[in-house]
Amino acid sequence: MLAAAIQSKLFNEAELTKSLGTFEFDDSNTLPAIFVGAPPDEVQGAHIEINDLGELGSFGTRAQRGGLMGATVRIVAENSGSEKPVQTIAQLLWTLLDRASIKPEGFESCTLKATLPSPVAVEGGFPARELTINTFVLEEVSNDE
Repeated sequence: MLAAAIQSKLFNEAELTKSLGTFEFDDSNTLPAIFVGAPPDEVQGAHIEINDLGELGSFGTRAQRGGLMGATVRIVAENSGSEKPVQTIAQLLWTLLDRASIKPEGFESCTLKATLPSPVAVEGGFPARELTINTFVLEEVSNDE
């Protein structure tokens, strides 16, 4: 849920997407290489992997249930021999996501809190950074009553 909302936000960030490879998600839809879950083996170039951490805690109000949700956002860059490209993209990701407002499906709008990017090891030795995202969410209330 949270990962899909983050993906939707990032697809619309031109400054970020120009730094990423592209991927043909279906027969006619080539988009920036931003994936919910593990990317396909054939992905080329810099890409982003977003994974839900699920519910990390719960809370509520008198009228609504809520919870603490989390996700990881990982940028994997091409192995150019330099860490600079992955550092630049990771810093941009942090700038775009920390304190950003999004609306996960089934929940009201919420504000994200992102950690600073940290180096992570990935298969193949590609340069990579990861951010952890947390947010408090409240269930969406229908006004049909």
